[in-house]
Amino acid sequence: MDYDGSTVKWGLTHHKDSAADCCQACLDHAKRAKEGEKKCNIWVYCPSEFGCHSPDVYQHKHQECWLKSAEKPKLNFKNRYPEWYRNSHPSAPVIEPFVIATKPLFQFLSTTYCADC
Repeated sequence: MDYDGSTVKWGLTHHKDSAADCCQACLDHAKRAKEGEKKCNIWVYCPSEFGCHSPDVYQHKHQECWLKSAEKPKLNFKNRYPEWYRNSHPSAPVIEPFVIATKPLFQFLSTTYCADC
């Protein structure tokens, strides 16, 4: 799954060893956020040694950990990239990968809403 949200920690320079570590980083960020600051409630982790596809301009690398915040998380993609998307992004995989808890189901970009990891 991929949820939209404002970035609170830039993943290009924020790497973690595992999805569990990325989830923990999100929880830690939310606990340390000062009043008025956005708190992390969405995390995105790239488990693939080959990098990860994402609908943006960056070449995402292994172990990137993006922390995001959204008042009402909006689902962008779930399970599969639609045909219209793959037609305009030929390098996109068919399956839109995701993580359940901390176990990657696919070797691409893994996203989950961080309710409690």
